[in-house]
Amino acid sequence: MNLEQLTKDQNLVTDYITRLGADGTNDSIAPIVDGVIDPESYLNSEIKIAWVLKEPYDDFDENGAPYGGGWDMRSIYFKTEKVYDNIKQNHTLNTMAYTTYGLQKNKIYGEIPWIEEEPAVGNSLRSIVHMNINKFPGNTTTSWNKLYSYYDYWRPVLLFQLLVYKPQIVIFGNVMDLFSTDLNLTDIIQHDKEKNLGFAIKDGCIYINAYHPAQITIKKDVYIDDIIQLVREHSSEIGIER
Repeated sequence: MNLEQLTKDQNLVTDYITRLGADGTNDSIAPIVDGVIDPESYLNSEIKIAWVLKEPYDDFDENGAPYGGGWDMRSIYFKTEKVYDNIKQNHTLNTMAYTTYGLQKNKIYGEIPWIEEEPAVGNSLRSIVHMNINKFPGNTTTSWNKLYSYYDYWRPVLLFQLLVYKPQIVIFGNVMDLFSTDLNLTDIIQHDKEKNLGFAIKDGCIYINAYHPAQITIKKDVYIDDIIQLVREHSSEIGIER
């Protein structure tokens, strides 16, 4: 993988999302493009990390129905020089930043600088892949029946994304079950009960089924450290030196 090829692949992803979205849209809703945030930063990162979440959201009409879209999810990370300036109120992206930085620097939560004081923590998000199962604006909560239908609709582009990005770590926001059959993970999924994580290792990649990063079931530091410790324990299996 090189910068020219990855940029080309991301352009294909953008076109794929746009075209597939045009087949299922209406006048009030359009797809939100996602993928590798900054190809150069992704390539320069010692660890290739992808986050796979449920769906983005934009605006809601007077009846509470989602509408909007037609923009690029990746733009969130480039509106200011420091990513933190644009995500300080976003619990999901805040937790993703600490986890990403910790994985890259091999530090647990207590060793990571405060995100508001160290720009590198927030800016680490520019080196990731951010994928949503549903590319249309959605709700803040989603039923499993809808998630299955979203996955079925967007399956071609989702699998294409994972194929071309070639991540070493994929962190699912509690949605790995949707992918397990297509990725041939079903028979190799393990469960670390101590860390509340499911995971599977295949072809140099660890697929982690975690809670959504905005969850409130477990403490934020525990959520982050569990993922970092799991990767430490299996680093040799995915070609990462720890």
